[in-house]
Amino acid sequence: MAQLSESAPDTTTADLLATLAAAQAWARARCAESLAIGEQYASGSGPFPEPPLYWGMNGLFSVVGSMATMVSAVIFGFTWAMLGGAFFYLVAALSSRVLSAPPRGA
Repeated sequence: MAQLSESAPDTTTADLLATLAAAQAWARARCAESLAIGEQYASGSGPFPEPPLYWGMNGLFSVVGSMATMVSAVIFGFTWAMLGGAFFYLVAALSSRVLSAPPRGA
């Protein structure tokens, strides 16, 4: 059986119980936040976009994007097709930051 070395930190049961209580409080707070966000989403009262619109856009651009990638890979080569895809993802990321930014002066 292994023995603890003399330099091991002396943790008491009270320290362990305090740490577990803090972890439990943190977990309960995160669960409460998650439930509140879920309720807002389900009721449509939160700051969430209309899902059907974005689901439709996702489906449309998935089909169009996959076809465009195949065609551009045949015409320009695989490397240029992947660079083009990366460029469009960068444009989408930058435009989402601009569209979700709060208005100036607010």
